[in-house]
Amino acid sequence: MYGMDRQNTAIQFPYSSPIGVAARPWLHNLDKPWWLENYLHANEWRVKDEGISSSQRINWEYPLYDPATQRVSLLTDPENADLLEVAQLFCQAIRDGQISRVESAKNQAFLTRQLMGIFAWMRLNLVYSLDQLDLIHFKMFMRDAPWGLVRLLEMDRRLEEYVRSLRAAGQKMPLRISGKEIDTGKIFRLIGVDPLLSGSFGKNFAYKLWNAAADLNGEDFVYFTHLDLIDDPEEPKHAPLTVISTSKYVWTWQLMHDMGHLLPQKSRVNPSRDFVHGEELSSIKIAAEAHKAANIEYDNGITETIPDVQGFHLLDRAIRWVLMYSYDLLELRRLAVEAIARGSGSDNSSALKGRKYQRFPRMLQNFSPKQFSSDDPGAPWPLDTTNVKGSRNLSIVDATGRYLMAACAIVIVAFSARRKMEILTIKGGEPTEEDNAPRAIFIDQDNEPWLWCWIEKTYQKWDRMPIPKLIVKAVEVLEELTTSTRAKNNSRNLFELEMLTTEGTSKFNFQNSINLFADFVQVPPLKDGSRWVFKPHQFRRFFALLYMYRYNYGEHGKFEALSWHLRHLDMEMTKRYIEEIHQTDMMKAHTKHIVVDLMSEVLRKERKAAGPGGEAMKGQLNEMLREVIKGSEILGGKENPSVARKIAERVMLKLDIEMVPFMWGYCYAYKDISDGTFHGNCIKDGADANVPDLARATPKACFGCKHLYVDDNFHSYWVMGAKKYQQAIDGGMLSDVMNDMARKNLAVFVAALERYFDTACGS
Repeated sequence: MYGMDRQNTAIQFPYSSPIGVAARPWLHNLDKPWWLENYLHANEWRVKDEGISSSQRINWEYPLYDPATQRVSLLTDPENADLLEVAQLFCQAIRDGQISRVESAKNQAFLTRQLMGIFAWMRLNLVYSLDQLDLIHFKMFMRDAPWGLVRLLEMDRRLEEYVRSLRAAGQKMPLRISGKEIDTGKIFRLIGVDPLLSGSFGKNFAYKLWNAAADLNGEDFVYFTHLDLIDDPEEPKHAPLTVISTSKYVWTWQLMHDMGHLLPQKSRVNPSRDFVHGEELSSIKIAAEAHKAANIEYDNGITETIPDVQGFHLLDRAIRWVLMYSYDLLELRRLAVEAIARGSGSDNSSALKGRKYQRFPRMLQNFSPKQFSSDDPGAPWPLDTTNVKGSRNLSIVDATGRYLMAACAIVIVAFSARRKMEILTIKGGEPTEEDNAPRAIFIDQDNEPWLWCWIEKTYQKWDRMPIPKLIVKAVEVLEELTTSTRAKNNSRNLFELEMLTTEGTSKFNFQNSINLFADFVQVPPLKDGSRWVFKPHQFRRFFALLYMYRYNYGEHGKFEALSWHLRHLDMEMTKRYIEEIHQTDMMKAHTKHIVVDLMSEVLRKERKAAGPGGEAMKGQLNEMLREVIKGSEILGGKENPSVARKIAERVMLKLDIEMVPFMWGYCYAYKDISDGTFHGNCIKDGADANVPDLARATPKACFGCKHLYVDDNFHSYWVMGAKKYQQAIDGGMLSDVMNDMARKNLAVFVAALERYFDTACGS
């Protein structure tokens, strides 16, 4: 097995040593078909049509990444012999068989590659053979299929983790032998993906890959065909597949089932009959249903919502940089500029700048920040004179340049809700004959600050909007930071900065810079261990959510005010921005991701689930874990967060789980296997229900219910409830009826504390 270890070792791809004939006994009884140009035991088949048309290549050395072991193996490795047998017999049968024969080499190769893509998805989701596939797996697959392999194989996350590991190690992306071009083939091998698939990941993925390459290696190493792409001010949206393209995945799944008698493993999933119970659907109709379920036409333009913890952490650190750290960083920048300029005369060559750069160590040794210390959260101290491999410290150039500019940009975008291109248009200094746009900051007669910018998408004109004084400070920092650059370039641009050690100026890369800043200030990872990727447009929605929290969801005309501030022409667009407002931290349990997070924490024993619902959850998770590992000792439920999440997600989908939040716990609302309905204490006898009856759900009704889930987060509610009823009884002011009711409720709370939390009332 070849793998991706902690040192990012590349898998050996393609694997050049021939595999012995004996290793593939399923080929012994096959005659070489007429459509195969080379020999059966080759690691690459070249299939052809009749005539003189060019052949199609099928490379069997297909990488399969296993999150359980966090390693990559090839389809041609001995441990994958069963899957290789399926793939090769499938390839032969679709051309020569009688079930569903394709006439062209192109379709033969395409369907075989589709099958290997399904294998890669299976391994990523801890499914090791076709025999293990069930309808839940197919529905999980079809949930992401409309977005293609980039979503099915989690390519964004895998690239992100790889780039983050390079940054942590102070390394650059690998180059070809010439040393002049990025070796994209090696990059794909390092993250465990077939390089031949690179063209199918779309413009959005290419944008992320080449922006990372430009940041790590420099723009000189970006393919000239992608220079325009990385200069694009807006990240391209991830385009979904067409329904026709998605249907081809369904067709491959259908062939896996229909050809089961010809293959050593058989898939039990019959998409045409199983996808919608009681109906027989074509591949096209199934694909159309998947697109509809994905809300592609509606959701394609919707921006993700920044998670609370990550968003507030980033904002806190950015505010500190602007208010507390900027004074010293600007002073240090001034000293650095003076050190570069001192004695240079008219010679501003890069070579001379490099010699002046040698003055930085002495300058840094004599400098001590006055407004902050290294103990302050996210503080850029100590600094290095240059980028040092493996160091957590920033260089003088980065701290006083890109990172300070990023902090200002975060503050402006988060508290003004302007689009990225609108932020980049703000001007420093007063208008000139060449550039008569207004200065960014305007103070009105009431001494209230406003921000002038170009409204890009709707109004297409300069306009101003009210802002907090924090943004005034951020703009003032940018003006001071760019003073010398604007003077030299005769420009008013606040997001362009003179290079200190080389010639020219550097334009601000918004998304890349705010994520570098987020890494430096150590924004906490998500619960699955992955890193949230911040995008400028997310902060508009973040602003809208905070606004609606503050003003109670738009009463007294506040909703209209928000819509105007965002400069929306359509109120429906504003509603889309704040669609999650009703979800407080507890209400977010309704969303799939929060439920999966909670369940994976229970599986990993990081959250102590209690109550009948908690016990049911643990039992169902452990049953699914046993089903996944099939007696293997690879997993124990604690090793890998991504594995735990996949198991939790599978339970949630299989049992159609909903978690309904209450102040005293969650209702772990699963359906009874016998009749497919929900049976809880709050449901009237004979009622047909899928979720709890919120009007009848009370702590007393939920106590003892088989669906009640509690954990330590709910302990204080039950303690305070017990104390409240005890104090009411001890006060002696209740009527006999109310006193009797209080005693019954007290008994429930005390019993719940003893049964679910192993504590008494006073604990």
